[in-house]
This record gives sequence, structure tokens and C-alpha cells, in this order.
Amino acid sequence: MDPLLLRGAFRLGFVILLLGLVILPFEAPSSAEFVATVMAVIVGAIFVGIVAVLARSTLPPPPRRAQNSVDKGTVKEYNDPDSRSGGDR
Repeated sequence: MDPLLLRGAFRLGFVILLLGLVILPFEAPSSAEFVATVMAVIVGAIFVGIVAVLARSTLPPPPRRAQNSVDKGTVKEYNDPDSRSGGDR
């Protein structure tokens, strides 16, 4: 899937989830608005979960690091006296 589409869906799911969680404490537990808000929180959480699973399954995994790789830039400095770049020895 397109990463921009996944990012937009993830943001939309979090908006639904967070707005429902913000409104929930201010509503009476016996009201119809409370039930609708709880359902919105559940739907938002399920939507965020589905988008997260889709993002993990469709995007390529990060490249593996070699076990015994050596970074040559850290092993030998470029301005060592024994470098073969010319100049005075």
C-alpha cells in the first residue's frame, strides 16, 4: 500500500480514538451519547490496529546488518602519514 495512504488512515484513526477518549469522561454513563462515544473509541482502536498491521505487512523489512562488518571510515583515518595520497612523507 501507499505509505501516504497508510499515514493518513493512521492519523484519522487516532483522531477518532483521541477525540472519543477526551469526550468520554464528561458524559453521563447512562446516556446514549456515552454509548456512541464508547463505540467510536472501539472503532477507532480497531481501525488503528488494522492500519498498523497493514503497514507492518506491506512495507519491506529494514536491511539486515552484517555480523562482522567493519566500517572502513572508522578503522583507518584518511590523513594518516602512511596514506598513498601523495604529498610530503
